[in-house]
Amino acid sequence: MKEVNTYKRSKHLPDVYLSIYSLIEKGFCPAQIAPKIGKTKQALNRYIMRLKVCKAISKVSYGVWQTHGIDRLKEVNRSKHITARPSSHFISSTVCEGGVRGHAFRFSVVLPRVSGWFDRRRFFRLKKIPFKSIPYGESLEIRGHRVKVFDRSLDVYFYPGWSAFSDDAEVSYAYAVLELNHVLTRFENLVGVNVRPYRFSVSRQHYSLVKNALAKQYLKDRVKLEVFNPDGSKWFIIDNSYHLEEAESCHKEDARTDTRKVQDFFNGVKQTGITPGFILQGFDSLIKDRQFYAENNRKHVEVIGALGDSVKELTRVVKGLKKGGDFE
Repeated sequence: MKEVNTYKRSKHLPDVYLSIYSLIEKGFCPAQIAPKIGKTKQALNRYIMRLKVCKAISKVSYGVWQTHGIDRLKEVNRSKHITARPSSHFISSTVCEGGVRGHAFRFSVVLPRVSGWFDRRRFFRLKKIPFKSIPYGESLEIRGHRVKVFDRSLDVYFYPGWSAFSDDAEVSYAYAVLELNHVLTRFENLVGVNVRPYRFSVSRQHYSLVKNALAKQYLKDRVKLEVFNPDGSKWFIIDNSYHLEEAESCHKEDARTDTRKVQDFFNGVKQTGITPGFILQGFDSLIKDRQFYAENNRKHVEVIGALGDSVKELTRVVKGLKKGGDFE
């Protein structure tokens, strides 16, 4: 408890996070924690998401969480590590250097059946909610994002300037989900319907390694780089949005794991001093060595073949001698 009191006095750590962390550590589930701290379940979910992002807690099963050390709580409000703001504000920020920028998110959200939902345009007009008509639905603007409303779903397009900077693509994604939660809460308050539990999927996501050495070189040489999967889907590009010199993973399903692999590769190059040129040179040497051994093997096979022919001839001669009675 001494540790708890020390962090409780820290100006970097609001009491609410400490209270939630302590209750989770004691075995309480979120449904039990909300009334104890005087928060709604929706508000509690936002706090829990931040604790999850800084890796202070992790989910074990439905309603069950575990803690991972109170030291991680100090990361909750450190905006120098994680930011979720318009990219244009951070063009020259040190937050960008060597980090990951998550952006261009698009989420598809499943809507439950809502009574009278097919007559929603009339409702929007009565409530004076601004909207634009689109094929099969309507378009709203919420928190600056474009939300397309359909009979059984919402498509949420984050506006181009929205970015989540962090050291890891998974953390950037978690902050995008947190922003989606804000959008859906605002949507519920605006139209007066409950769309919970939220069921969504990500249909577009981009993660960039900012100020990347490979990107700098390609942009300097004015060379375009696009990498495609065998099925023709694009997964990696060099981009210079907001002049951030980015190596960008852009596959709608695998972007987060692709970013981790690319990040590990460049970190490995930095730590070992091994460059892509060195790797290619090594492969070239290996190919030449294999060709050399292949040539030697071919010659060995020829020699062995000739020896086999000689043995066959010798066997034939011996059999002939035996028939003549010279050998017993």
